[in-house]
Amino acid sequence: MEQQNLPSLDEAVVLIETLFLVNIRKILYNNKAVSGIHALFSKQLLNRGQVSIMANQDLNLHTLYTSHTRDAWANLGGHMAVEMTEEEVKRLEGLNDYLSLEEVETVYVPLARLLYLHRTTQYERNTRVNGFLNHPHAAKIPFIIGIAGSVAVGKSTTARIIQTVLSRLQERLKVSLITTDGFLYPNAVLTEKQMMSRKGFPESYDVKALLEFLNDLKSGKEIVRAPVYSHLTYDRLEGVYETVEQADIVIIEGVNVLQTPTIEDDRTKPRVFVSDFFDFSIYVDAEEDLIIKWYLERFRMLRETAFQDPSSYFHKFKDLADEEADHMAKSIWETVNRPNLYENILPTKFRSDLILRKGEGHKVEEILVRRV
Repeated sequence: MEQQNLPSLDEAVVLIETLFLVNIRKILYNNKAVSGIHALFSKQLLNRGQVSIMANQDLNLHTLYTSHTRDAWANLGGHMAVEMTEEEVKRLEGLNDYLSLEEVETVYVPLARLLYLHRTTQYERNTRVNGFLNHPHAAKIPFIIGIAGSVAVGKSTTARIIQTVLSRLQERLKVSLITTDGFLYPNAVLTEKQMMSRKGFPESYDVKALLEFLNDLKSGKEIVRAPVYSHLTYDRLEGVYETVEQADIVIIEGVNVLQTPTIEDDRTKPRVFVSDFFDFSIYVDAEEDLIIKWYLERFRMLRETAFQDPSSYFHKFKDLADEEADHMAKSIWETVNRPNLYENILPTKFRSDLILRKGEGHKVEEILVRRV
């Protein structure tokens, strides 16, 4: 058989993108127009990330959202009042997050109002549907909010504020907060699998356990437990669990909660993903230079506080000089957090229902809301 001359990889990319074809696997194996392209190119193209299965690199995904400035957003809060003091707000701050009562009233009260509207609409719809199905006493199903974003961008603080504001609305909703850190494999398991350097990447999570937890919530199970993680020991706490009991709203916070499968995953098997269980999702966003700045600030503060505790996993770094500490933090960012951000976290931004865009001092400058 005469051997075909294969096009170069770049020529293959141009050809496929020009044809505006969606199903790359089908094209590479079945379409006569590209029959000269060997199956090898499929794996090469996809692994290099040069071709998306939905060709979404050419889409202007910003048009899916309405943009709101900080001042315009503040006016959407209406007359919804949440009683909080400056001292309470300070207790919600992260280690180097700078939160004020004005920030809560300007950004998070309108956000809580929007979330409350979504939750109320869902509750009313579910009540009617259950009536139609003759299930008037159906199990209580919580409204689940997912919060994603980079390490050090302020996800945890955002989650705590939303939990507090929602729980102080007129209905006094019961709001639980779960972080996906608890679903990281224990350090012993990660060490055995030689994955400690990949901690925080998708494969370091017990996704099956997380999906079972979410499935129990959405199935109406009255009491559901989630494992707890300690940032002091840098490990899951053995035998310690957070209990969610008949919550109205559950917030799930974590770096990869909006992630979907990679192109190489087996699509022939029925699968569900973490985001399938969300009723609303939020992505906390900022420019990388700001995130790096916040990450370095947090590392320095931890060196002066948590690292001084003998039980801290990082106690050995307590006496690092400023220059050494900065060098270590930058190295961790470049080898772990930055790749994770660009490979697994940032690509999920436009899967969210709302994007909080932060600027200097962790102040939210822009709010993007997906059109309905």
